[in-house]
Amino acid sequence: MSKRSTAFARLTIVALIFSALWMGWRATPSLSSSRSTLPQPPLETPVPFELYLPIISTENGGTIPLVTPTFTPTATVTATVTPAVSPTPTASPTPAMKLWTGVHLGNKSRNGLSSWNETELQRIDPDHPTYGQGAIWPSMIVVLSNQVYNIVRANDDLCTIQRAEIRLPRMFDYLRRATQAGSKVVIRIYPSPGNFEDWAITDPADPGYRQNRTLVADYPVGGDNCQPQFYRSPQDLADEMGAIHTLNLENGFSEFGFEPANEPNIEWYDSIVSRPENFKPEVWVAMNRYFSRIYELAGDEGYRIFTPPMAQSQFADGIDLISCNERYLYSETDQKVTGYWRMQELLGQKSHGFSWHNYWDWGKEDYVACEEGGQHISFHFPQWMRDLLREMGKPVILSEADLFSPLQLASAPIKDKNNADYASPAEIAGSMQQFFAAEWRDGGYGDDSHYGVEPDLAIWLLNDNICDEGRCPADDSCLQNYDPDAPGYCALDHNWHEAYRDVGGELSVEREWFGLWYAGAEEP
Repeated sequence: MSKRSTAFARLTIVALIFSALWMGWRATPSLSSSRSTLPQPPLETPVPFELYLPIISTENGGTIPLVTPTFTPTATVTATVTPAVSPTPTASPTPAMKLWTGVHLGNKSRNGLSSWNETELQRIDPDHPTYGQGAIWPSMIVVLSNQVYNIVRANDDLCTIQRAEIRLPRMFDYLRRATQAGSKVVIRIYPSPGNFEDWAITDPADPGYRQNRTLVADYPVGGDNCQPQFYRSPQDLADEMGAIHTLNLENGFSEFGFEPANEPNIEWYDSIVSRPENFKPEVWVAMNRYFSRIYELAGDEGYRIFTPPMAQSQFADGIDLISCNERYLYSETDQKVTGYWRMQELLGQKSHGFSWHNYWDWGKEDYVACEEGGQHISFHFPQWMRDLLREMGKPVILSEADLFSPLQLASAPIKDKNNADYASPAEIAGSMQQFFAAEWRDGGYGDDSHYGVEPDLAIWLLNDNICDEGRCPADDSCLQNYDPDAPGYCALDHNWHEAYRDVGGELSVEREWFGLWYAGAEEP
């Protein structure tokens, strides 16, 4: 998962490891066309610049660079905020399917058969025998592979993947029916820890931790495939995608595509401990080769592989959306070069579609530049990249999006999504409606849009019980505690975002903002 804790208040290094498009036929022209020669844009403008590495003060008066510099602490914000967006989604006739909005299902514990319950599916499953009336199929559904599938490996010294099996029949059936109805199911491969030579050093207190972030693309660094939680070769990831795709086809449907990893620019690397750091060009060159290799190994197997979604403002795109400062890769010659520039082969030739994530602050929903109050990261994609997306016309997906939680952005004014002292449910829904509509309409819809390909967009998240463990009461009173070292820290951020608060078994409580947003019109 991506999920979204920050380490700004501690010297302790917290590993950022939260946490994973094709309809199945083999002769579709768009798949082969994605292998066309990559247009070569001019080098991103080589002008002098000062490398932007934010600094925070330590308790003893020293300074250290921020591990996740996007999220900068500020003074406490007054609880009451003035609505900056259209407060209430416009009512409209219920369509059979959303045109561009969908959901990321989230995470469920793998202890036993924990699954999404009947209540949590009530708005997104029109076939539901009890709750289906008025429900709407999502345009896109994002799910982690290990939530729905079990991967069976050979019982030998290599542990090669043999097949995929159904782990959660209810959810597998839901994905099958949704796909057959027209929803696009995107499966994020999980776990996907990379394939690093220092894989065996997992303790942040170890002096060797993340000191050899050499990403290997040609073989499993452990010599076999028996420890996928620690390392995975491109071949192993391609084998899992193929096994899942085959199982889906055998059951009468196909996923839309796969994401091979989640935010590797912060989950695999960081800006302080790892060597190399995530602002070094060699990191992006290595990721380009690793993810391109998955595509090469998959061949023409009929399933779509997206680029991995990168964390915003972390050197992929050249800007920090909070400060609006430039954020390019380090260069000894002072060139302004983005991480995406170093991944041109992947973006243009070695993927079937493009994926990214986007979180925004209250009142910054419009599709305008950061300096004008916008926080759409796609607005700041380099011109050569926007031209590439438009010219190649491959699918694009925003597979995670939501308002910033206070653990992602300390200055975020909405401290609690469910407390009307900060914003009413209708105002929360209005912010989400406006952001999603602006991304779809101004970002990708039509020839005059910013990047010229209509995106599918998924809110983060439907429900997550991975960190609950009884540590947070149903009334979310512990949301006022933002200490990363406190019990329930993980639950705070994930529970802040989720649409349903699970209270056990088949019982969940829908948060009012979700019903208003999802049942409302997609356009303000």
